Amino acid sequence: MSISKNRGAETYLLRIQLAEVSDRHAELVAGIGHSLGLEGMGSIEGQIIQLIFNVRGNEIDSLQDRIVSTISGLMHMNLLSMDRVPHRYFSGFRMAQSQGDQAEKEGIRTHARVICQECRSELADLNNRRFGYPFTECPLCAPQFIVSSSDSTIHEADAGRCCPDCLSETENIHDRRYRFAENSCPACGPSLFWQKRGEARWQQSSRETLLLGTSLLRDGSIIAVKGRNGIHLLCDAGNEGAIRELRRRKGNLLKPLAVMFSGISEAQEIVEIDEQIAAALLSPTAPIVICPFRPDEMSRNLARFSVSGILDRLGVMLPHCPLMQILASLYERPLVVTSANISGQPMIHRSEDKMLLWELADAIIDHDRMILAPSGEPVIQFTESGDRIMLRNGDITSFPSVNWPELYGECVIATGTATSENSSVFLDEHFYPRGHQSGRQTTIKQGLDASAIKDSIHQHRQNPSFILSEFSTIQTQKTQHWTSTFPEARLIQIQHHEAHFAALLEEHGKLYDNEPVLGIIWDRGGTGLDGLEWGSEFIIKRQGRFEQFISLDYFQGTAAEPDDYASRLAALGLLRHRLDARRLIGHLFSRDEWRNYERWPIRSKEMNTRSMSRLIDGVFTIIGIATEGKEAGMLDGLPILETLARRIQMDVSQPYELPIRNQRVDWRPMIDTIIGDLDSGAGRDMIARRFLSSLAELVCHAANLAGVRKIALSGDVFCSPMLVTMIADRLGRDRTLYIHQGLAPTDECIPLGQLAVWALQRKSGQSGEAARKKEVHDPKSRE
Repeated sequence: MSISKNRGAETYLLRIQLAEVSDRHAELVAGIGHSLGLEGMGSIEGQIIQLIFNVRGNEIDSLQDRIVSTISGLMHMNLLSMDRVPHRYFSGFRMAQSQGDQAEKEGIRTHARVICQECRSELADLNNRRFGYPFTECPLCAPQFIVSSSDSTIHEADAGRCCPDCLSETENIHDRRYRFAENSCPACGPSLFWQKRGEARWQQSSRETLLLGTSLLRDGSIIAVKGRNGIHLLCDAGNEGAIRELRRRKGNLLKPLAVMFSGISEAQEIVEIDEQIAAALLSPTAPIVICPFRPDEMSRNLARFSVSGILDRLGVMLPHCPLMQILASLYERPLVVTSANISGQPMIHRSEDKMLLWELADAIIDHDRMILAPSGEPVIQFTESGDRIMLRNGDITSFPSVNWPELYGECVIATGTATSENSSVFLDEHFYPRGHQSGRQTTIKQGLDASAIKDSIHQHRQNPSFILSEFSTIQTQKTQHWTSTFPEARLIQIQHHEAHFAALLEEHGKLYDNEPVLGIIWDRGGTGLDGLEWGSEFIIKRQGRFEQFISLDYFQGTAAEPDDYASRLAALGLLRHRLDARRLIGHLFSRDEWRNYERWPIRSKEMNTRSMSRLIDGVFTIIGIATEGKEAGMLDGLPILETLARRIQMDVSQPYELPIRNQRVDWRPMIDTIIGDLDSGAGRDMIARRFLSSLAELVCHAANLAGVRKIALSGDVFCSPMLVTMIADRLGRDRTLYIHQGLAPTDECIPLGQLAVWALQRKSGQSGEAARKKEVHDPKSRE
């Protein structure tokens, strides 16, 4: 069977110059967009028509011809450019809306993350005035490009900063830097600064600064580099001592690290790169792409085990900005690149946070440009059939265009998960992840807090009517913060896994479809309606309602335990019914720990879980891959199980038994058979493949029981390309499989899903029932 793709695999920005502008032109452009069935958005800025829309790559030429011929038949025009830009999801076509008395248009915004080909050529051209300039960029590849709707081509403050050559470019309508307020060059642009631990900060030429940085890298030091989306830590990817020190400082002892190469040819010496992977690496979003190692990889420039452990894949990235491109080219060896933060803490992006940076880096390459939208790099992987799996979006400020008429006229805040900082706003018919656009300028902050959103919302003179939060038996600190900030807003709780499911449906434009869909949401956990930890949910959406179908049977879990114990305790919970548990995993616990956890049977049932991620981690531990001590709980078991399973070049015809009884999946027969395989000497590779095959077979069995033709997968378990491929191969041609394309299946999609669930409930008349069932009545939180 084929996996359903998102609407429009690629997003393009078309710019057309008009000979003259009339009041009717906006209406004509809107009519053209609707008549051609465009999925996108249009605006008119001065004499420039801009259309941003989705289209499949093999259809772009014919669609461009249709658009140009249709517009030229109605008005005099000149085609300026057609460029591919970072992907955005659109539902239908609309024109940018007016906002308030200033009549400021929304504009069309792109969020490119990588230097475009034109700027890359300028960077390497000895005769170009931007040769070697680490801030070379244009509207097509700037960190955040917003087309201004003001009458002037550039603000007066920017005009005073620009040199005559840059100012001339911004005033030339045929130049790609036309009306580009951030235009700069070595004569007028930002400067680099160098600072070593214990020394003063000082400015010098860019080349001298970067040469100092490469010298320290060769000596095994760790340097911090302020890039375009945040501050990153760099060290030599072939220096095991430097990598160990980097892991110690970040508190990341075992997680795989990404490696930056100066170009694709350099990366191909170590990993396999086909045309699809190459296109992804060179795309405007500049993702980290998980690539398989070459079978003959023997490079001394990469400390493979220190970077990736036993995994057979490597996270590969190319330089995403001129500064990184120059640094990588000067160093001529692969570099480990990771965000500047302690593991689990927000990324550092301000130059002022030097005290935090000195805990991580030996030197800092800084510049005097503000980072408006700090974010991590997207991470993607491909299945064997070429379907893209998004492991992390990284920059969800490229917000989707949604169609929720049930919420029009409302201001609604979706808070996301209790631990995340990606709260979002629905306002004026638009969805704003992690921030809010207001007036001429845009304020987008990662982890935007309630007070900042309140300031932005007040500019629209509309306070939120509803606050959507995760379903929980008690209010979290985050929820209390929101309700105290907006005491008049009504609090509605949305169940975590329903939000996952709704986000995926909205992404594919299937939220309001009447045909039943089976949603399978497997993740690390979220509070269920019974107050326990869920995470293996099979949910059917039927006639606008979510119905719980089946799930794993509960086992004693780890919801209240530290993460560094998680996989060991999951294994203990799965072995609770066996008398030989200590023989199998006793070596992973100290004597006192084992004595403590033997008392589990008298513990409260609140420790129970049905999380699929925890079951996977438990199986990973049982088959003997985990190491002793604290590090045993810090490994993500699924990628390692995939690595083992790929060593078996055959299909496994006998998956483990996972019977379904009374709407519960009984995992005990599978655990008993796995232990039998271990005792009989079966290899871990074969056990891992049989286990993943069993999960795929469970999906197919559930789909048959539900009698549905459409299946949707969400949750962090489905970051696994191997598992997704197994499921797709087993479901058959008469079924459609939906996976995330624009957002990752992790919890970053929760705010979108919370809003989608609320819109669906309003449409199907469930809002009153949902409010009675899920609204939290806590007078203290409103005082």
